Amino acid sequence: MLYVLMILSGILLGLLTGGKLSNLVEFKLEKAWIVMLAFILLVTVRIAGMKFYVLNEYAMIANGLVAIILFIGLWYNRYYAGIWLIGAGSFMNALIILLNDGKMPVGVKVALKAGVVPEIVKSDIRHFVFYKSSEVKLSFLADVVYLPGFIGYGMPIVSIGDLIIAAGLAVLMMQIVRNKRVGNPTVQ
Repeated sequence: MLYVLMILSGILLGLLTGGKLSNLVEFKLEKAWIVMLAFILLVTVRIAGMKFYVLNEYAMIANGLVAIILFIGLWYNRYYAGIWLIGAGSFMNALIILLNDGKMPVGVKVALKAGVVPEIVKSDIRHFVFYKSSEVKLSFLADVVYLPGFIGYGMPIVSIGDLIIAAGLAVLMMQIVRNKRVGNPTVQ
């Protein structure tokens, strides 16, 4: 729900600052197929990993490939400040995942606070539970932030990277509604 709320907030801010909803319809993501490829690969790997546990051994390679493809897609759209924030948050998430054997660490305290049983997290191919910060690399970038209530619906545990991605979505939506790019005046 966090991402949905941030997208709606960005649209509202864009409208309040003189933007038009019609700009959303006219917006075209450059090389959108690259970004879609990253998400399709991510979903495919998650589904395949649930069915074929042997694929979990290759989580680091799959997540690294997804990150590289995503960053290429983001680079083509770098004329939006929101994209830079999304890229920074994605980089933080990719970095901690790659430094921790291809999986995102989840703090046990925040998992319990969110009502998530650590055994459930262990069965997820993209996450693992840690009990002490010393067990993981860059633990401050792990999923250690609890989002309560409605905001956390569907995603009660997030990382700093996720929060930066959410902020980037709000900024991007505001820029799209306002039809404002940065850094390349010929494309506006």
